[in-house]
Amino acid sequence: MKESISNIDYLVVSDLPQKVIESFINMPEVKEVLSKGKYKIFVKLNNGIDCNLNIVSEERYGPALQYFTGSKEHINALKSIAQSKDLILNEQGLFNLNLKKTIGSSEEEIYYILGLEWIPPEMRENTGEIELAKKKIINKDKSKENRLLQLIDYNDLKGDLQVHTNYTDGNMTIEEMAYFAKKEFNLDYIAITDHTKSLKITGGLNEEQLLNQAHKIAEINDQIKSGNFFINERIVELNKSRIMTCICIDYPVHPGPINGAEAHRAGFTARIYIAVSQLISLKFFAGLTNSNHFSMCCRIV
Repeated sequence: MKESISNIDYLVVSDLPQKVIESFINMPEVKEVLSKGKYKIFVKLNNGIDCNLNIVSEERYGPALQYFTGSKEHINALKSIAQSKDLILNEQGLFNLNLKKTIGSSEEEIYYILGLEWIPPEMRENTGEIELAKKKIINKDKSKENRLLQLIDYNDLKGDLQVHTNYTDGNMTIEEMAYFAKKEFNLDYIAITDHTKSLKITGGLNEEQLLNQAHKIAEINDQIKSGNFFINERIVELNKSRIMTCICIDYPVHPGPINGAEAHRAGFTARIYIAVSQLISLKFFAGLTNSNHFSMCCRIV
C-alpha cells in the first residue's frame, strides 16, 4: 500500500445521478469543478486533492468497485490476463467477446473468472500479489499458501508505542489507557509518549511533571506485576523529547560534578535514556534497534 494519496474516487449507487452530482457540487469541501458528465464529476477539493465521483447502478457496483479501487498498475495487469481469455475488463465488469455480454457481478467473481483468489484492496499494487493469488487458487489445500494474502489486522497487534494521556493533550488517564488497550485491543504493552515542555501548545510536561508521571507509571507497573491491577499489561515510559538544534533532548545531561537542582535534572535525563534502553531491550521490533530506525519506530520528534 502506498504512503500518500494523490486523488480520491467515490462510488455511489443511485438511479438519480444528476441529483447526486448537484448535491456533491454544493458541498463546502469542493473548491472547483474540473469536468462534469451525466454519471460522473471531477473536482478539486479545498485541501488540493482531486476527487472523482462516479454514479453506477446497483448491479454494476461490484465491478466498478474492483476497477476504481486500483491501483492503475494492478488493473493493467488484470486487463492483460482478461485479454488472454478473450475478455475485456473495464468499470462495467468483464465483457465476454464470444458471448458478447458482460459477466461478473462482484469483485470476487471477477477475480475468480480471471483465475485468481480475491485480492485485498491494500495489496493491489502489482508488486507480486497477482502471482500469490494464482498460487492460492492452485494450492487451496496448502495452509502456507492460504496465508499469503491475509493482511495484518488489529488482532495481530501486540503493543502501541504512541500513546498520549491527559497529562498533556490526551483525554484519558494512564490507568484508563492501559485498561482499554487491553480490553478493546488485547495489547500486551503500551508506551506513554506525552510531549515534553518544548511543545507548549499541547501542554508539554516540565521536568517535575514528567517525574511525577514516571512515578505513576512505575506504580501502575508494580500493581500489574503483583496482580493488584485489573489487567495484565506492561506500561513503558517513553516521553517524546523534541530534538533541538544542538542534537540534544529537552533535558540535558550535565557533564562534571553537579548538585542540587542540576542533579535532579540530570537524574531525570538519565531516566529518559533508561526508558529508551528498556524499550529497545524488549525487542518490540526485531532488527530495528539501531538509533535511526528506533527513532522512527517510536516517533521521537
